[in-house]
Amino acid sequence: MVLLFGCSDDGVPADTDAAVSATGATSPTSDSSPGASSGGIETTDPTDPSGPSSTSSATDPTIGGSSTGFDPSGSSSTGGDLPPGEPRIYVAGGNAVSVWDVDDAGALTEVQRADQGTNVGPLADYEAQFLYAARTGEQSVAAFSIDPTTGALTELGVTPVGHTPVYLSVDATGSWLLSADFGADLVEIRPLEADGTVGDTPSQSMTVQSRPHAIEFDPAGTNVFVPHRDSNLIEQYAFDDTTGTLTANDPPSVAAPDGAGPRHIAFAPDASYAYVVNEFASSVTAYAYDSASGVLTQGDTVSALPPGFMGENTGADIHVSLDGAYVYASMRGDDSLAVFAAGGDGSLTYQTNVPTEPRPRDFGLDPFGNFLYAAGQDSGLLAGYTIEADGNLTAGATYDVGANAQWVLGVELPAAR
Repeated sequence: MVLLFGCSDDGVPADTDAAVSATGATSPTSDSSPGASSGGIETTDPTDPSGPSSTSSATDPTIGGSSTGFDPSGSSSTGGDLPPGEPRIYVAGGNAVSVWDVDDAGALTEVQRADQGTNVGPLADYEAQFLYAARTGEQSVAAFSIDPTTGALTELGVTPVGHTPVYLSVDATGSWLLSADFGADLVEIRPLEADGTVGDTPSQSMTVQSRPHAIEFDPAGTNVFVPHRDSNLIEQYAFDDTTGTLTANDPPSVAAPDGAGPRHIAFAPDASYAYVVNEFASSVTAYAYDSASGVLTQGDTVSALPPGFMGENTGADIHVSLDGAYVYASMRGDDSLAVFAAGGDGSLTYQTNVPTEPRPRDFGLDPFGNFLYAAGQDSGLLAGYTIEADGNLTAGATYDVGANAQWVLGVELPAAR
């Protein structure tokens, strides 16, 4: 099982995301070019807002109870050998990692807020046993054990890594932690010890193309992909889980549409397609995936902005529903979640943009795919949504998760035996 991951933009002093002016952008329909015209460059993108702009409504949760019935472990959430485990949501914000219980209606109750004393960026977990959090303010990674019953965190140790990860991933064996550094144009792999802590010496550290913004496994855990915003391409690697090293595939990269700025990548559950959110073009590109060779082939690109949008916007994060039928992408500027239907051929059909909290850098799904939670970096609030049968989102409660909210991670605790 390939594990969930996290991303932050703190690889450069001011997170110099570039904003696309969407004035005159094309309607969000399938096209082979980015769905929004390029425009002005946003040279400041503060990563330390003063705090939440509104109060939490966690005491009045209104999220509905739709169920997709999918379990990320591969079995149905209502069947299989074991009952489903308890869902938890982990959020990086307010110099802490907060832990949230998810009830049957999607409402959240805070379990714990683990203060880190510095800005926290990307998160990743291994099999609901260990959680890893990049302490971006001090260039280190903290390791935690996860209580199998409550989901509460116990710190195991903090390892200096000498760079600022914007993304973390754990391999399927739980033996290696992969990180990408946006500011240093670096990817690095470190061993994970038997006790869950991060090793002091990397197995591999290498300079890569300009502005890597993610480092993500395919569903099989055998190949790794690194989108590069400024180089406008996605690097393709084979992963050796014995040595903890990456080797370039043939070809070593696949191009993104002109001016797109690929940022994050998410795979369909059956690994037939991958979808990339483009930061500069505010669009999503579909790629056919050959799992045997580990190679992507560029397909259509669809705008992720509502028709007629006027203003500046940057694409941020992307996720695929657990049944592979829908794709979601966060838009900063429009401050919305774009919803697409995914066809069996990998094609995307734009459905709508749902308003969300200001500057939704990252979002995530609960482990059973029934609910979506989006973090507003500028508000410090986490917005909850029900994922309806048609893929659309129904807004529910918001929750105070702390200033500079940056990452959302859904985890299924072990099932009762």
